[in-house]
Amino acid sequence: MRYTCASAHVNITPIEPIPLAGFGARTQAWQAVASPLEANAILLSDDRTRVLFVSADLLYFGARLASVLERHAEKFGIAAECLILSASHTHFAPAAERTKSLLGAYDEEFNRFLEKQLIHLIDTVMSTAVKEVTVRASRAATDLNINRRRRWLLPTLTRKGLRMPPNVVRAPTPDGPMDSFIDALQFLDAGGKAIGAVWKFASHPVNFPERLCVSAEFPGRVRSRLRQLFGNDTPIVFWQGFAGDVRPRLSGKPSWKDRIRALRAGPSFVAVSIDQWQEWSDRVADALISALRDGGYRALSGELSISSTGVPLSLLLDEDANPQIRNKSMLIQRLAFGEDIVVLFFGAEVCSPYLQMLGADARTICVGYTGDVFGYLPSEGQVREGGYEGGDFLSQFGLVGPMRAGFERAVLEAVRRLGGFSPAVAQSDRQPPTVL
Repeated sequence: MRYTCASAHVNITPIEPIPLAGFGARTQAWQAVASPLEANAILLSDDRTRVLFVSADLLYFGARLASVLERHAEKFGIAAECLILSASHTHFAPAAERTKSLLGAYDEEFNRFLEKQLIHLIDTVMSTAVKEVTVRASRAATDLNINRRRRWLLPTLTRKGLRMPPNVVRAPTPDGPMDSFIDALQFLDAGGKAIGAVWKFASHPVNFPERLCVSAEFPGRVRSRLRQLFGNDTPIVFWQGFAGDVRPRLSGKPSWKDRIRALRAGPSFVAVSIDQWQEWSDRVADALISALRDGGYRALSGELSISSTGVPLSLLLDEDANPQIRNKSMLIQRLAFGEDIVVLFFGAEVCSPYLQMLGADARTICVGYTGDVFGYLPSEGQVREGGYEGGDFLSQFGLVGPMRAGFERAVLEAVRRLGGFSPAVAQSDRQPPTVL
């Protein structure tokens, strides 16, 4: 199969200090730029299909921005289902949508700038001469991320009052499910030079220590390391994995405030130093670079095919209690390189149990945070357990729960409609350990 490729990137760093999105209690404007924000694009084609990947250092794209970019891409003959918009989910960038105000204030001026830059990015990549490329796929197993849902059998004091056990708290859970693989695609021209690269890892980008700094978080630091390998101007697309219940495997020293909090609210993740964060991010980069160089890559040769479907949000949530979801869907896209590799893209913060339910294997790459993200996609087992991912997230996203009965099956049936998979509801979710 003959593949061709073109690529580009643009800066999307805010110019003026404005609030950042990702932490609800953070309302101050940013004070410094720790690392620039970028958007990267890769146009990949075979003899029949063109797919445009656009990734950005944002919490989410949102419905309005996604719609603007879809309409613009259509001017170049790129159908909406062939446009993959992936947010890195950094918690250190301004909000790109209005609908989640509790996660960050929307700034009109920044979003006009953001829209202009992303349109320019699409114009640039679509007007760049394509080159014939070889596509190489690599995968590396890591121990760099960790499940964050821990069952807790003591009472916890929350903002909503005293909660009796059993509870689920956000704390390190080494035996919990997660996607521990780093996946990568390299696009190499006839001389072996990288035209661009895509990489995927599942981990919440929330650990950068300076809360009032703009930062591309670990995807940005890894991107800089990759450019040392490929060239300083190489576009690098990042796909955030199923990270709804996964964080970096980092361990800081608990402060006295952390210890006091644990007495009333249970164990939690603690803050880390800039040196610890950098060391962890560099370990991610090292694992990725090792896979690219020595990981036994596969040369892909399958025909590109892409399809999409939507899961009506009314199958996930009560439409009467949430009138804003009427006529809206969670988008799922499926990209296949013949029988070589299948990539699934979800417009949600997908939690790890779906890896098993989807039957994800060595040829499967699972990506979340694409297009318009409605909120978290927990499993039904997680909903029964409770915790943030199990339902507490809803109020932060302007939604009213609970999740509707049978929503899990609606998601899996939608994936089945896309073909090439036979997902089935797991017998039971893998339970995180009970800890006192």
